[in-house]
Amino acid sequence: MPLGEAVAHIYERAAYAQQIDYTQPPPPPTLSEADAAWVKTLLGHSASDAPTA
Repeated sequence: MPLGEAVAHIYERAAYAQQIDYTQPPPPPTLSEADAAWVKTLLGHSASDAPTA
């Protein structure tokens, strides 16, 4: 069975279309305090390292 066909079959069988409201944005990930601090640090660095126009 081709991969796309298998994924479509699983999607239909699991009824994801009924379980997930695709009109809403996805919820933010649940992060530990340490991971959240790491992301905040990473985002702070990337914003300050971005080239200016």
